[in-house]
Amino acid sequence: MVAEAAVCFSDEDLVKDAGSLILTRLSNHRAVALAEEKGFLKPELDDRLGTMEALLQTRRRLRSEIILNDTKSILGNRFQSDLWSSLSEAQWVSATAPTAAGKTYAVLNWLLRQHATGKSKSSVFLAPTRALVSEVERQLNELKLVHGLNDLKVTSLPINEEELRSDRFIAVFTQERLHIFLNAGEEPHPFNIAVVDEAQKLSDERRGVILQDAVERLVRANDRCSFIFLSPHSENPDVLLENSPDEIRTSVVPSNTATVMQNLVMAEQIRGKPKEWTLSLVTEGDPKPLGKFDLYDRPINQRKRIAFVALALGKETTGTLVYANTASEAEIVAQLIYDGLEVWVTDDNDELADLSEFCEKVIHPKFQLVHLVKRGVAFHYGNMPSLLREEIERLFTSGKLRFLVSTSTLIEGVNLACRTIVVRGPRKGQGNPMSPQDFWNLAGRAGRWGSDFYGNIVCVDVQKDNVWPNGLPKKTAYPIQRETDKVIEQFDDLSGYLEERTQMDQDAFDGKLEHVAAYLMSWQYREGTIKNAPPVS
Repeated sequence: MVAEAAVCFSDEDLVKDAGSLILTRLSNHRAVALAEEKGFLKPELDDRLGTMEALLQTRRRLRSEIILNDTKSILGNRFQSDLWSSLSEAQWVSATAPTAAGKTYAVLNWLLRQHATGKSKSSVFLAPTRALVSEVERQLNELKLVHGLNDLKVTSLPINEEELRSDRFIAVFTQERLHIFLNAGEEPHPFNIAVVDEAQKLSDERRGVILQDAVERLVRANDRCSFIFLSPHSENPDVLLENSPDEIRTSVVPSNTATVMQNLVMAEQIRGKPKEWTLSLVTEGDPKPLGKFDLYDRPINQRKRIAFVALALGKETTGTLVYANTASEAEIVAQLIYDGLEVWVTDDNDELADLSEFCEKVIHPKFQLVHLVKRGVAFHYGNMPSLLREEIERLFTSGKLRFLVSTSTLIEGVNLACRTIVVRGPRKGQGNPMSPQDFWNLAGRAGRWGSDFYGNIVCVDVQKDNVWPNGLPKKTAYPIQRETDKVIEQFDDLSGYLEERTQMDQDAFDGKLEHVAAYLMSWQYREGTIKNAPPVS
């Protein structure tokens, strides 16, 4: 933070150069390149260094350099360099770092390098949602060209037996689709490498058991399979390595350093003046006033409050993301922003016109996005056609779409960065306050490494207890505990439930206990006992 401030705001070239040197020592080479690009820093910094510092600068670059192939390399940050080294030395790796640290980018390049060098014939990348599956599949298809792997098959669809035997491939699956894939063959396919993204989802009440079972099936199919677990800033990433096979080398790669600074900002209405609002920067002490702004109309309901604040703060720029608690709310808020933009005329854009035409002809003439996108507004949630969702993401990233209203899809790992996030009483679904960990995972999308020095998270109506019942979330790491372990710790509850289950109506079944019971029953069927099952042993 201090180094970036020196580069961006100092009037003295010597101070700017000193700040840039600190950034290179932190392996934040992208921030230095961005400062030069934006004119904050004079180019050719190396020419202004003394002999010793120039040598140290060269050494730092060499240590940060990640070799992709004979013709291509990248300068990684410190976390990426440590991760790359661990991937080369250990078979089971658990890496945790804040959002936008570059976890996925480094792992995808490493994975492709293993295929390019013949160290892997088949790999699987596990992602929690279809949206993230689509994104990773697209990234792999783009990156494989850099590695000279034009013929490498990257798929999120089932593969037949003949292709399994003859082709090198990378499968990108949700945990549910992996189970379908493994069930389809005479024997479960033995993958060489498995990547588990958003691995903290092992703690998830609904899908954690399915993910754990998927990982264990991969190990049973090939106990020499290499595993990479990725999670956003977890407090105990080592727990993911506890059940690695004997004689397997393991490694934990932790980092809590953000690549882009995030500013937490409060937006509050001035009492008795519904159209006049203030902004304050949240600090360790009292909030620091930043200024005032006006809404274009009176916000007479909750959705208008967040929509009008987003509109007021984002109307002159791009990259404003608004968090909505549900898909229906996302559509309503997007419409409110669209209506407000009538006051500020936007330029016509061919790509937005093409997207509008696509929505009209392929989805429905009355589909809401048909008119929304013409003013640079869209919504985004999981239950959308992949092709449409990907085009929305591309146009938002490029700045053509200026406002995007999204649900918790972004917390599930979709790598969609922005400049500003606007939130009001965030929840995951109906009535479930967002956890502090999920909030900061979402906040990590604000600010694009290599494109922005900082991102803003604007929290609306923080003073209202009914909106933010627990106040602003504190920065805390994800605690990882397998869902099966949590249930087994309350074994009497599980035992009593199973005794009464045969007398229950189906609508009285407990989803959490059902998943764990099914997991233990399959273990009993396969092994003859559950005493060696991970949550029991």
